[in-house]
Amino acid sequence: MEKIAPDVKLGSAARWGNLPDDVSHAASIGDTKSVILWVTSGFPIDAYDRQGFTLAGSAAYSGQDVTFRRLAEFRADMNLPCGVEWLTPAMLAAKNRHAGILRISGEFGADFSLRDKKNRTALVYACDAAMDINTSCVTYLLDQIDDGNGGHRDIRVRNEGHVLVKSDGQGVRKELFSEDVLLINAANVNGYTAAHALMRNDQVNTEYHALTKRMHGLGARITAKTFIQRQTPLCLTNNPAKIAAWVDTLSAASDDLLARELLDSEAIGHLKIADCESFPDHMRKLAERFPGVCLKSASEVFGAHALP
Repeated sequence: MEKIAPDVKLGSAARWGNLPDDVSHAASIGDTKSVILWVTSGFPIDAYDRQGFTLAGSAAYSGQDVTFRRLAEFRADMNLPCGVEWLTPAMLAAKNRHAGILRISGEFGADFSLRDKKNRTALVYACDAAMDINTSCVTYLLDQIDDGNGGHRDIRVRNEGHVLVKSDGQGVRKELFSEDVLLINAANVNGYTAAHALMRNDQVNTEYHALTKRMHGLGARITAKTFIQRQTPLCLTNNPAKIAAWVDTLSAASDDLLARELLDSEAIGHLKIADCESFPDHMRKLAERFPGVCLKSASEVFGAHALP
């Protein structure tokens, strides 16, 4: 697993707990004067408090833009992980929807391809947290991987995890899975990607539709399956509006294989259960684009008359 934020606690015990609680608290409440007094008095700017947070981490978690910028100007490390989950300041900002902090961290050299202890990226956190009209963190992070022509910059990471493999005469066994992928498809230890995160949260406005299409355009695997449970993003919601957005994105796709991956029996079964009344309309729309695939898949689940 590449580019996971390092465990700075191990081998660095002298730095862990060196930051007094009152200074850490000052950073969390935006007391910039006290924070800078500590820094300019010769104390280490990247020291950790007893909870494993740096000054930059505490400011990022609380959304203290002014304090965070001053720390960045004094060369606080933008990539040091914090807490037991090893979240970088960018991840903390994305998780808590602090777009200002996220932009400042990028301005001062944050590496958005870093991953936490469970392999999550800042983008996964941003998609998971986009539960209201504020999707600016997701938009900003997508801007960072956009090559300027609507494509994905060549930033790759490695996904690793265990998948279930059928074994002749021996049932099912777990097998280690590993592949290099574009950053937008970085998966956590369970195979959960940004596409899964965006589908699972409660975002259902027009911005969500635009983000879904943009992520697909940047190379996101909107049909990616988690490692063990083999769930596509579609399987993570019961919301008709979100299902409709996914259908719209798929209908605009040009790859028939994409339809085959999404429209397997499991996904269609979930679509039927989640959205009984409008299921025929969704399937009819997909059938117009992928007639053979949709009709075959639907009939496997519901019989020959699945599409009235």
